[in-house]
Amino acid sequence: MKRLFGLVILGAVLVSAPAQNLDDEYVQLFNLIQEADSLSSVHPSQALAKYMEAQKGLQQLRNGSPDWNPKAIAFRLSYVTSKIAALTPEASVATAKPESPTSAPAAPSGPPADWESQLNTVREQARQLQGEKSVLEAKLKEALAMQPAQSDPRELSRAEEKIKALQKENDLLKVSVETAKSKTSVPATDPKALESTQQSLADVTRQLTQQKELNSKMSLEKDALEARIKQLSGTTVSSSALATDENSRIKQLERERDTLQKQLDTANKQIYGRKGKAAAARTDELENQIAVLRARLEIFEARRVPYSTEELALLKQPEAQLAVAETKPAKKTMRDLPAGSAALVTEAQKYFGAQQYDKAEAAYLQIVKIDDKNVPALANLAAIQVEEKHLDDAEANVKRALAVDPEDTFSLYVMGLVKYRQVKYDDALDALSHAAKLDPQDAKIQNYLGLVLSEKGMRGPAETALRKAVELQPSYASAHQNLAVFYLTQQPRYPALARWHYQKAIAAGSPRNADLEKMFEQNR
Repeated sequence: MKRLFGLVILGAVLVSAPAQNLDDEYVQLFNLIQEADSLSSVHPSQALAKYMEAQKGLQQLRNGSPDWNPKAIAFRLSYVTSKIAALTPEASVATAKPESPTSAPAAPSGPPADWESQLNTVREQARQLQGEKSVLEAKLKEALAMQPAQSDPRELSRAEEKIKALQKENDLLKVSVETAKSKTSVPATDPKALESTQQSLADVTRQLTQQKELNSKMSLEKDALEARIKQLSGTTVSSSALATDENSRIKQLERERDTLQKQLDTANKQIYGRKGKAAAARTDELENQIAVLRARLEIFEARRVPYSTEELALLKQPEAQLAVAETKPAKKTMRDLPAGSAALVTEAQKYFGAQQYDKAEAAYLQIVKIDDKNVPALANLAAIQVEEKHLDDAEANVKRALAVDPEDTFSLYVMGLVKYRQVKYDDALDALSHAAKLDPQDAKIQNYLGLVLSEKGMRGPAETALRKAVELQPSYASAHQNLAVFYLTQQPRYPALARWHYQKAIAAGSPRNADLEKMFEQNR
């Protein structure tokens, strides 16, 4: 139906006031035919009169306006002529037949027992008709607003069949109500019941009349819409021409759009082909810088570790070089290293523990030959080279590890050691802050963070990092010794607290520090 109701832009221009009057006249004649149809079965003579009146009106409409819907007029004239021919003998018989004088007076009729159900049915059908009428109106409005399209006679035929079906339903509804009213009677023996029944009958009749009027009105409106749609269908040829022009214009615009899109894609390729890689690299670099700055901020804002009860008792008063913590190879060795390298790993760990760093380095160099992108092997090799003071080699190997996995915590920790030994404290802080963010529970990382922060003069964050190291690992000798130096050299000094941490370091296996003990003697 959408194609049928889309034929309307030119139609809306061509419809004039005379055409609307002809529409109204046709609707009145159509309504007259419908009334005749409803009377043909019960009052053929009255139906015949209405058919003849409708025939005369249709002939006048055709003679006065021969160009106005000739197909519809011809169809209705043929229909009325056939009805007149069928009813002419029947009407004469009905006219000649007198009513029987002996027929008994009809018993007073009352409302049907199920009149409420029938009334609800009538109302429901009225609502359905109202809905269908609204749909037709909406489609007509849509037709008046849309671009014309080619009409489909089959769609128009289906619309006519739908309207005829609705009209037949109305007629059947009227007959059903009349039949139900005629079947039920109230005994004449009860005057009160008769009066009540008559009152109910009057109410029901009034409501049914209102519904009939509403149904009739909607039927007329549907007929008017049907006539308007038929008239608009005459603009098919002009509408098709306009639609063809518009389709051609749309296709042309689509071709222009595709051409411009291709030009844009080519320009983008030329631009980003030269600069895309550099821009991507710059973006990655900026993102890494942001991540490093955030990690630094977390270190600076770290929660200070509270003093223990023993430390608080030693706080009376307390900057030399801080002791450097020992370096150990990575924890993840056997699990993530190349297959077939277990023996080499065991051998390297044995040499490392014996401080035979050259032999430990040789073992890890063989492992790297097996897999030159193995992150644990490269990081452990770099850690060994730090102890050998081969800082350039260590930096090269740990960079290779971080190129494979930029988020490897141990590789970042080793990079921090390299930069600390190279006295590049800002770079060391970046690497160690990143490592601490990834693994905040690693005591070694916190210890070296304390060393780097102390070298940069950030006493508060340095103390926090060192105290966190001993909190995470209470037997961490290097962290205790670093705290001893810290409390002995800061202002004010806390010599008792420094001695307490020094004793903790000795108890954890740290060798005695003659320089530190001399400072204790000077601060008694």
